[in-house]
Amino acid sequence: MITVQPAASLELDVARTRQQGGRRPLSRMPSAFGTASWSWAFTVITGAVLAPVLQPKAAGRLPAVLVYPTIFLSLTEMGVRQSSIYYLGKQLFSDQQVVGAVSTLILLTGLVGTLVVAGLLLAMGNPEFTPVLIALAVASIPLTLVKDYSSGILLGKRQVGVFAKVYRMAESQRLVMVLLLVWWLALGVPGALLATLLSSLLVASYALWRISQIAPLRPNAQWPVIRALLLKGIVYAVGLFVLTLNYKVDIALMERLSTVSEIGIYTIAVGVAQLTWALPQSITTAVFSHSATARDERAFAHKVARLFRVTIIVSLGLVAVLAVVAPLLIPVIYGAEFRASVLPLHLLLPGVFCLLALKILAVDLAGRGRPNLSLYVTVPSLLVNIALNLYLLPRHGACGAAVASSISYSLAGFGLMVLYCRVTGLPLRELWRYRRSDFDFIPRLLPARLRSRFQPRRR
Repeated sequence: MITVQPAASLELDVARTRQQGGRRPLSRMPSAFGTASWSWAFTVITGAVLAPVLQPKAAGRLPAVLVYPTIFLSLTEMGVRQSSIYYLGKQLFSDQQVVGAVSTLILLTGLVGTLVVAGLLLAMGNPEFTPVLIALAVASIPLTLVKDYSSGILLGKRQVGVFAKVYRMAESQRLVMVLLLVWWLALGVPGALLATLLSSLLVASYALWRISQIAPLRPNAQWPVIRALLLKGIVYAVGLFVLTLNYKVDIALMERLSTVSEIGIYTIAVGVAQLTWALPQSITTAVFSHSATARDERAFAHKVARLFRVTIIVSLGLVAVLAVVAPLLIPVIYGAEFRASVLPLHLLLPGVFCLLALKILAVDLAGRGRPNLSLYVTVPSLLVNIALNLYLLPRHGACGAAVASSISYSLAGFGLMVLYCRVTGLPLRELWRYRRSDFDFIPRLLPARLRSRFQPRRR
């Protein structure tokens, strides 16, 4: 379950570092972590509101009906967000050309994606998927495409502050709608889907307004531009589709091999485990949006390795704390009915931790214009995930899905480390060779009075 949680402060700092050789991005890491944590907090609060009201069965129905739109959305996006960042960053097309082409693609892919996913959900014949739920689930697809396509333009134009605001708005507006429709009006699963739809409409409207300030929103048929965006983007789209399928295939299989109550239990475990991704998720957007314009790729690989080393230390601490407090945290926040989510969470945490390598290093490869390389790792990992889920799900339910995902995530993480080092020419030990300079950003976190004690004295 991948979620983009941007951190504008880190992105801006990386931009300055790449363009001017200025301050190091780690000096802004605490701010980035705070921004990402703010977005994750809205996600946790929203889940805490939904879970007690819906209970495990209804809470499982919600991700079950959303899993297929989410999977196919990654393919429907056609990698246009990433290719927009690439072409705007390289200044190969004008703003008007890219905005016009993206406007055309929003109309085309939004319509096709909505019809295809709606047809798939109807053809499945699942009695849990009523026509109302299907309509609400697929109606958000074109609005999500607007948000994602717009974010590519914003990142390509280095408007990362606006980009961050768009994604913060998405989570905050959804929370407001959930409180109104699910908690107060008690509309259940339809209310949760309607909350997503209405919040997506508000965010898409804001994103379009910000894009209109860059260039007029006029769809055009400049097919050379559209063709270039799609040819570059399709590689990103396939990579993202495989990665999303790796994240979501367990729920898709649970919809067939398990119960909606087990899906509800498992979804809470996954959501809590993803809290450990707050920091690395804030880094990935920065790495991609600026590796696309790297002049010295070898030097930037060393910077990514440094980010990786520091992130591993911080995330290891987060994983350890979460493993300890989860037995108390989950029943208090989500209700006693979800106490069964604790064991799947503990089984997921090793894999979630190992996947940090994929979430950071693969993004640099994508920013270099070579996202296809990660397929050498993610495709075998996906096949392992499917095979293990087919065996473990009927026997162990949510715990079986957690074990399958944890093993496949670990394989993907370790495999990506080896692949990244071979592509960039970095020795594998460089990813793990800690230096005192890795942590020279820490004194900047201290108050001014204490900070001076850590600075070398001038003679």
